[in-house]
Amino acid sequence: WDVNVTGKPLTVDVTGPLTQQSISLPVTYTTTTSGATHDGWNLVGNPYASQIDWQSSNWTKSNISTTIYIFNPSTGNFATYNTATSTGTNGGTRYIASGQAFFVKATASSPVLTAVEGVKATSAATFFGKSSAENQLTIKLTDANGNIDESIIAFNGNATDKYDEGQDAYKLLGQNVHLATIAVDADLSVNNLPMLDKTTIPVLAGTETAGRLTFSFAGISTFPVGTKIMLEDKVAGTQTEVSTSATYSYTAATGVDKSRFKLTVYNPDGSATTAAKTATTSTGVHVYPNPIAGSAFFIEGFEAGSTIQITDLLGKTVSADVVGSGSRHEVRMNTVQSGIYTVISTDKSGARSVTKLVKE
Repeated sequence: WDVNVTGKPLTVDVTGPLTQQSISLPVTYTTTTSGATHDGWNLVGNPYASQIDWQSSNWTKSNISTTIYIFNPSTGNFATYNTATSTGTNGGTRYIASGQAFFVKATASSPVLTAVEGVKATSAATFFGKSSAENQLTIKLTDANGNIDESIIAFNGNATDKYDEGQDAYKLLGQNVHLATIAVDADLSVNNLPMLDKTTIPVLAGTETAGRLTFSFAGISTFPVGTKIMLEDKVAGTQTEVSTSATYSYTAATGVDKSRFKLTVYNPDGSATTAAKTATTSTGVHVYPNPIAGSAFFIEGFEAGSTIQITDLLGKTVSADVVGSGSRHEVRMNTVQSGIYTVISTDKSGARSVTKLVKE
């Protein structure tokens, strides 16, 4: 349950036996006419008299996204934390306080979310700190009253320019300042992308109170030396190079603007271009069955001498083979845990086909 209290301070006393052992949180999957961004949302709560760890392997999560969303009334924004990439925005961490409500997103029918004693944690459930990561830029937008919203862009070889389940986080608009980056199919608070020679990312920025807004940035040092990131203001006609010390201020009217700003990231290593561009397209390679319920899948359409690589969501290689001639290649997955993987087929010229694979 949740309560919205206005007016005078109110003290709520809760009595009864403490919740212990296995708890199945009530989650459902509902569809709307507005598309996947609006489907499957559930508001649940920490059922224990203890903080809990969203990153714990003791959870049972079936058809549940890896990101949690917690509304912070003091800032008017949503804090997020993604277990697959260990990244958070607006102070979100892996720990959830006792009695705290949080949103999760079901990704398909018959979702399951079950907590057991093993998800309890002794670490303080406060909104501070983030895990370090490579090629990750944190962007903040602050108004004159100190209200802040935060967004993250990151680059890895398993990402696409769309919403990537298990890597990205949707944007939920708060009450004061609004900041997100715009993917092909959704507005995102965490946006993982493939690294190209040049990557242009539209930015959503806005406020509920007209006035001065300021961009600031962190994480430039996580990119390769020579990486250049530019913030363009189309209205003012300016380009600002992003750095840890750089800020950019402008005057905004009330509302959300999706067309004024864009970020452009220039990769100093031109060799990334071919691989990254083909990562979001198809070269005729076909993977089946997908999802797989058994111990193997098949890949067709590859050229002789191609390399077939399987990676997990963190980019770790779990399998790699050089295949000879033939119309079909079998890949065994019997020693690999259930989850989301990336199948990368690279031919002799360096052209790649990247396919998401789900092992049930």
